Amino acid sequence: MMRIINDHPFDDDYGLISCEEGVDLMPSSIELSGIETQMMSVMSREFVLKTYVDQMRPHYDYILIDCTPSLNMLPVNAFVAADSIIVPSQPRILSTKGLDLLMNSYRKVQKAINPDLRIDGILFTMSDFRTNNDKATSIPA
Repeated sequence: MMRIINDHPFDDDYGLISCEEGVDLMPSSIELSGIETQMMSVMSREFVLKTYVDQMRPHYDYILIDCTPSLNMLPVNAFVAADSIIVPSQPRILSTKGLDLLMNSYRKVQKAINPDLRIDGILFTMSDFRTNNDKATSIPA
């Protein structure tokens, strides 16, 4: 992302780790936390990740972007770069409040920047459907 922000060219395999199973990974590093503050002064900062993803799209069938559970510039960049999103969430009250905030961000990005963005689903994590709480907050399959 820094190469895009600084307008430096990069090869398509820059930063990738290729696995023999046919999966490529681009791990994060501690420097990612500093990118967000630098992005605040960047023109078209919402499109930094999209620039990279668009360059890589021809080489892959799927590109998965894992984001932190926050509503700052990095998830917004992911929303702009993505075709669809899957939202992992715990079936807990606090998680549903966070989900509501995420949906607001999703609607804003969809309305203003990426009208084709869709939600493919909500993936419940750390669920125990033996408890009444998890049963009450989940949708039956």
